[in-house]
Amino acid sequence: MYPIVVLLFDGLADRAHDVLKGRTANEAARTPNLDRLAAQGSCGVLYAVGPGRAPSSEVAHWSMLGYRPDEFPGRAVFEAVGRGQEGAAEHVFAYAALRPAERRDDGLWLTGRPDPDRDAADAQALVEACDGLEGDGLFFTLAHEWRGEAVLRVEGGADDRVTDSDAFFRDRHPVLRPLATTPEAEQPRARPRSGRAGRWSCSPGTRSTRAGARQACRSSM
Repeated sequence: MYPIVVLLFDGLADRAHDVLKGRTANEAARTPNLDRLAAQGSCGVLYAVGPGRAPSSEVAHWSMLGYRPDEFPGRAVFEAVGRGQEGAAEHVFAYAALRPAERRDDGLWLTGRPDPDRDAADAQALVEACDGLEGDGLFFTLAHEWRGEAVLRVEGGADDRVTDSDAFFRDRHPVLRPLATTPEAEQPRARPRSGRAGRWSCSPGTRSTRAGARQACRSSM
């Protein structure tokens, strides 16, 4: 086996704009290094999960490396292993992310991401407040990464067969509630999947005490 280096320009793709005469930003930019690499290599189009579908980055990357979708263990598993956590078959891992949201007539809508500087302390306090919660016989632990994003481990017989709660496009859908994908996962113990967790929502710019943050976490679960 030979080691390889995979360099992904994640997010480089764009839409054509009239101001750029029908070109994308990448097409309009001066990119001599990319042009040289493209000229020396092979170019083509890869549909990670099929035409017309926009998967999350980690699912697309997994497909690009030649793996099948049913072999994908979920982003949270990679995040946990990458940070030195021990995996366990009886535990469910999820990727939890705090997201600012605003309440509208049809529910909560995401408004972006916590600011890495301005919101860092509040985001960390909320994650720490939610660490160690118990409910319905399940035990939740959170390992904070940065900017209110954490690896969530659920112990006690959780079921990972539920849908993702990531709205993906913050201007198209409200915050999504995870749904069971099998009748067995409809039991009270069903909890977020081993990919991404149900996303916690908080109002931007608010200050929370640890007790208040803990109650907010309980309310959102």
